[in-house]
Amino acid sequence: MPAVFERQDSFLGGFYIIDVVEPSNHRSFEEQRSGGKERCLSMERGNSDHLLLATKLAIPAISHKRVVPRPRLNSKLDAGMYMPFTLITAPAGFGKTTLIGTWIQQRETTAAWVTLESNDDELVRFWRYVIASLDRLHPVIGEQVRAWLQELRPPNVEEMLTVLINALVTLPHDVLLVLDNYHVITAPSIQRSLAFLLEHMPAHFHLIIATRVDPPLPLARFRVRGELVELRAAELRFTADEATAFLLQSTGIPLTIEDTTALNRSTEGWAAGLQLAALSLQGRDDPAGISNFIKTFTGTFGEGQPPTWTVLQNREYVPIEKLSEREQEVLNLIAKGLSNHEIAQKLVVTVSTIKTHLNNIYAKLHVHTRLQAVTKAYDAGVLRRGEIDTEPLIYSYFPGKMR
Repeated sequence: MPAVFERQDSFLGGFYIIDVVEPSNHRSFEEQRSGGKERCLSMERGNSDHLLLATKLAIPAISHKRVVPRPRLNSKLDAGMYMPFTLITAPAGFGKTTLIGTWIQQRETTAAWVTLESNDDELVRFWRYVIASLDRLHPVIGEQVRAWLQELRPPNVEEMLTVLINALVTLPHDVLLVLDNYHVITAPSIQRSLAFLLEHMPAHFHLIIATRVDPPLPLARFRVRGELVELRAAELRFTADEATAFLLQSTGIPLTIEDTTALNRSTEGWAAGLQLAALSLQGRDDPAGISNFIKTFTGTFGEGQPPTWTVLQNREYVPIEKLSEREQEVLNLIAKGLSNHEIAQKLVVTVSTIKTHLNNIYAKLHVHTRLQAVTKAYDAGVLRRGEIDTEPLIYSYFPGKMR
């Protein structure tokens, strides 16, 4: 029987916070990440400027059973606790959110967290969320600055930030703030105000920004001062050992070194690509079938090296040609992990016909492999929830947007 959700409202830091929880107060990772039920219920309160979603202030719940140890990355985040600013920049699907959330859990530390969305790209709304997140851990902060953010007229941001910084100075312990999805923030006023905070924040305050593109902040200045820790896509890519551990953990199948290497090379260590491969492999126990699937997945059919999928930061904005109805059917089945032969049987056509459709899909999406096609289709909105009988394989991993 579906769980019954209850709404809990509170007044935090001068703002109404709506949280929606199960009576048991235990929610799954997907429920915390998707926010679907929470959003629907929160709209009952209207569009008040003081209405904030509590789920955006929660650190994503991550099961340790599904996390591959990555001490080389954790050590860099540890180093960030001796610096004012840590910047994690990588395209979607590289595991930025999972990395930070896991690291916080393993350190058993507290952190103020804000998962940003495009409608937070407004000065007052942005700072309301930041202050509310800090106020959850350190109520004295909200008490000091709420007057500025409750005013009808635009607040004097520098004055407000001065009060915030002075309140942070009085705290006797480290303060960690995480701004996830920062690439949605483009307003110059927010960039200037955050730069002001970074320039004047106390030594025990630490900021982590996770983003798909570098923010327009004075990064060069922090690099020169030695006050910036950076993690980028090259470091977030899975190493051979990490990929082996991840695939074994996700599939329960002890793949050969050759198969693991092929998958990691084809995906270029991209976490989302490896997860897609792992989900496709689940339930397969025939060695020959596994080998054939991996060849299909990586684009390797015994002739030359597999074409690799370079994850471009702007790949979701590349225009694509509309797929025909049959091509869409084929793409949906590809996303479920079916082989050409299985698709042909399901659609009652020849394998040659499926190959023709597949080549047309590749041409229209400007890709070369199945992995590229599914990933590109997801980014472009060609694959969506509810368009097929069962959810596409890639959506088993991406319950919301990739981070």
